[in-house]
Amino acid sequence: MKDSIAAAHHKLDALLDETRSALQAGEEGRARASFAHLRAALEAHFDQEDSLYYPSIRALRPDLKKAVEGFLAAHAKFSARLAEIGASLDTDALADAERALEAFGTAFASHEASEERVLLALDRDLGVPR
Repeated sequence: MKDSIAAAHHKLDALLDETRSALQAGEEGRARASFAHLRAALEAHFDQEDSLYYPSIRALRPDLKKAVEGFLAAHAKFSARLAEIGASLDTDALADAERALEAFGTAFASHEASEERVLLALDRDLGVPR
């Protein structure tokens, strides 16, 4: 499971980099399009984790309940932050959007690492070969 989530995270990181690049270059149209693609991909990713992976993990591994609940809460916060970045883009506040995206990227990278550590431990517990 860790490998599939890590692969998804890698794709999301690439979309984040594309959006960051467009904002840094001041390319409004590309920034808006890249951000829309990033936001849709992140929301789909969060939905998949929230509805498929984490309910099963929480049910099968009650010892991971606190970690799972933390991941779910983080997803809700990330969605709110995405809405704020989108609002900045909608009002042509590109510098604000760029700063917010940088903060988002830092927080999301930490979140990804935490998820992957938990899932790697789970894979090891289940004897999933690496």
